[in-house]
Amino acid sequence: MSDVVSLLEHPRARDRLARMWSPRQVIAVARQQVQMSTEDFAAAVAQLVECPDLTAAVVRAWEAGKAAPPPEAVEAGLRLIAIAGVSGDRAQAASIVARDASPPDESDVRRREFLVGFAALGSSLFGGDPERTFAMTAGRSIGAADVDVIREMTLTLRRLDNRFGGGRVHGVVTHQVDCEILPLLENAGCPHAVQRRLLEAVAELTHLAGWIAFDVGDHRQAGRYLRKSLKFAEEAGASAFACEILAGVSHQASFRGDGDAAVDLAQAARGQLAQGEAWPALVAETWAMEAHGHALRGDPRACGAAMGKAERTLDKARGDDRPAWLGYFDEAYLAAKFGHTYRVLGRPAEAAACAVRSLDMSDGYDRGRLFNTTLLAAAHADMGEVDAACELGERAMDLAESVQSSRTMSHIDGLQRQLLPHQSTPAVQALTDRMRAVSAGAAAT
Repeated sequence: MSDVVSLLEHPRARDRLARMWSPRQVIAVARQQVQMSTEDFAAAVAQLVECPDLTAAVVRAWEAGKAAPPPEAVEAGLRLIAIAGVSGDRAQAASIVARDASPPDESDVRRREFLVGFAALGSSLFGGDPERTFAMTAGRSIGAADVDVIREMTLTLRRLDNRFGGGRVHGVVTHQVDCEILPLLENAGCPHAVQRRLLEAVAELTHLAGWIAFDVGDHRQAGRYLRKSLKFAEEAGASAFACEILAGVSHQASFRGDGDAAVDLAQAARGQLAQGEAWPALVAETWAMEAHGHALRGDPRACGAAMGKAERTLDKARGDDRPAWLGYFDEAYLAAKFGHTYRVLGRPAEAAACAVRSLDMSDGYDRGRLFNTTLLAAAHADMGEVDAACELGERAMDLAESVQSSRTMSHIDGLQRQLLPHQSTPAVQALTDRMRAVSAGAAAT
């Protein structure tokens, strides 16, 4: 494997990844992503690192923290994470350069062979640094398979972000966008038939990069990526995705407390859809973001009207065939948004009711579940129900142990401030100590 072209061959990228994940976390995340038994995962890593003596017992010891995986095993885990989302038809393109590749749905053994073979491509698309990327892409033509790889990579990174927080994948997505994808667009040619799909795929990846940067508190980088994403979406004629980008920026404005910007951006998002149809869930999202902005502006009447439109529009979305990038926006997400809006309006009982509904959410959104649990705790604190707030705060802390997100810490810090008047209460003291420990751990990463 010494000649493998991989992201990990770039020293700065390797250092960033080492700071993001502990070796134990890499192994645990990798096995979860590739959906292998411990035995098959051990066999896959053994083949990658050329260590036939590696057993399932050793992997279990790594995951339990009883032993430290060696650097080569950590690198193998990162490669497996990077390609875990690749489906069988994508494997056909990979088979030219990866021996033993085969569709992953035949058996556990065949799946392992496919993943191991495809891992020879490395977790980087075209190289480990910008100079090498330029050398490998200059003059080449981008094809449909390249677009498919970008889309699959975006799906994988989005799943990791939703589950573990932006802090876990920030370095990876930044490297892919800045050192791989943007140089690819600049240096390689693209047939007209592929160009629109390519721009849409890059728009989705840079949009995700912007959200991940926002999640880790790097607002300048978030703005840079989101502007690029909007540019790519507009060039592709993807008005619906341009709407999604602006709705997301409206959400970010609400997070900062800027109600005027939140309203303006939500309305601009809907304006993107004036010339065409859109998924009802997307339109509902713009009304929900506008409602939050009106609440921050102190306009409950406009807020209520926008909330009603959001709810009625989302009712039309049941069973629609929406794209993957809009899959998160459902009844639970809307309930969470309404919960935050009601808190701004000073209506904690309604906020709590919405927060309860928001917890009826899909699996795989651990960060969102942490947000919503903290929201419910905050609503109880608003009503003076300290014991309930502390109990929910403890649940949130359980989730916070595996999520790295600056937004998460912002919600936790807000709850801690709410409980300060009750700091002499034993339950509040215990929760506050735990919150401080989590905050200190987050600051150290």
